[in-house]
Amino acid sequence: MLSINRTERIQLANTSVTVSPVPPWCVQAWRSLHETGRAHPSPLIPGFCGLPLRGSGRRRGEQQKALTGPPPAPPPPPPPPVAVQAGVAGRPGARMCGSLLLHALLLLQFTDVLLVNSKMRSKLGANNVDGQEVGMPDWEAFAPPRGPHFAPDSPKYVSAAVGSPAHVPCKARNLGSKSVSWIRHRDLHVLTVSSFTFTNDERFSAHRDSSTGDWVLVLRHPQPSDSGYYECSISTKPVTAISVKLEVVDELCRLTFVTLSSRPEDAELDL
Repeated sequence: MLSINRTERIQLANTSVTVSPVPPWCVQAWRSLHETGRAHPSPLIPGFCGLPLRGSGRRRGEQQKALTGPPPAPPPPPPPPVAVQAGVAGRPGARMCGSLLLHALLLLQFTDVLLVNSKMRSKLGANNVDGQEVGMPDWEAFAPPRGPHFAPDSPKYVSAAVGSPAHVPCKARNLGSKSVSWIRHRDLHVLTVSSFTFTNDERFSAHRDSSTGDWVLVLRHPQPSDSGYYECSISTKPVTAISVKLEVVDELCRLTFVTLSSRPEDAELDL
């Protein structure tokens, strides 16, 4: 190893040094030793690679930079925490809105309880002691209006006596623009349509009862041969119809029973 005296060191220190290209394998060895921390930067490595660390401080910095490479870039700043939604949910205004909504729901439930109690009290009479439970609502009142139909209590059997007018009712409801017809099953003859008669038999007629709304088929002077089924139909598509059986009684029923009266005419009753 060459020895350099004090004067030569000063001269070398004041002399500008030209940095020559560094072999790649030398730079790699220098970086690995520097990164692992097993060795500290020493002038032996550059000297061994042919780069004496002599000269001004700026030259030394250039040589150090050539060996170690550019300084690593600073790590990127961490992304800001996602607090947009949390901030919206955690705002005092949002908490106040949720509290007001909860109070409104509780107030509505309390109002419903008061209304139910007031209805129960209004149903109590002056002489009632115990309250009555509120019944279920009539859901049929909320149902959409039905079309033309027959009432459930429309009669299916009618009897009449010989010589007395026979009235055969038909409880047709919600007719609207539809009409009611009476047809005799025996020969499928159309007797009446609404209040118009379509038969040569003048004993038949039809009219609408203003008190009940029923369409009534009237047969004057009925005979036992007039007994049978008569159909009341509504002019819908398909046709809605109901059959009524007419029974014409030929003879009067005579009942004989014992009475306490002394008059013989009280012992018989004609029906």
